[in-house]
Parts: sequence; C-alpha cells; structure tokens
Amino acid sequence: MILPTSSRELKSKDHEAAPDQSPPSSPPPPLPPTPTNYVSISRQHGEVKGEWVIDPRVVIPALFLSPLLPEESEDSRKHLYIKGHHGALSIDVTLIPSEGDGLSSGRAAALFEAETVHGSVRFKLVSGIQMSTGVNVKAQRRPFP
Repeated sequence: MILPTSSRELKSKDHEAAPDQSPPSSPPPPLPPTPTNYVSISRQHGEVKGEWVIDPRVVIPALFLSPLLPEESEDSRKHLYIKGHHGALSIDVTLIPSEGDGLSSGRAAALFEAETVHGSVRFKLVSGIQMSTGVNVKAQRRPFP
C-alpha cells in the first residue's frame, strides 16, 4: 500500500475526477412567479423592484385584499398597485390574458398603477399572445407638493 507523503499530493488526488463521472450540472432555472391578482405594495423609503404574473381571473378572498384607496371602488380596484415615495420603481408584469368572458370581475380591462414622488418609474408589460382583455396602465412620477 502506498500512502501520499505530503498534503499537496493528498489534495491533488482528492480533486482528480474519475474518468466515468460527468461534470456537475448547472442549477435548474428559477420558476416563474405564481400568478396572482390584486397586488398592492406601498413603500415609503427604498426602491420597489420585482416581477409579477397577473391573472385577472384569479379570485382573491376579501380577507386578503388590501383596503380600497379613497378614490377606488371594487369596480376600479387595481390588479397591480405599487406606490413609492423615496425610491425608484422597477416593475415587470406578465399579464395572463383572459379568454372568453373576460375578467373574473366582469371588467373590460386590467388596471395597473405605479407611482412615486422621488424616483424613476420603469414599468414593463409583457404578454406573449393576442389578448381579448383591455389594459389600462398608469405609471407616473408625481411632482413633490
């Protein structure tokens, strides 16, 4: 029996791969976000950055919905509402189009709003197929009062 005589010899033998072993595979790609509906995020400081998949047909129980804004009604509730005050908004939205009867609420359009006072707004809307649903997007940087 022959034993390695130095730690260098031991380390080099540990790193040698057997000829029949394949190289390690790369990790699987991340899963896409789960489709959701009626997302509301408000942040006073810091950027809001993310990717959302909005499916207007997803019914969210009232218990889990955020309170309506003063100017909102159930008919005008935003499918995605993101508000910042001191920070940029970087939003990627994939809209899953409705088929047939339209949105779960009976609306004619999906509603999205993103606004900030001190920061930039980047709103990217993606849909890979023809949609029968209308889309209303409001993205703005509000002037400081």
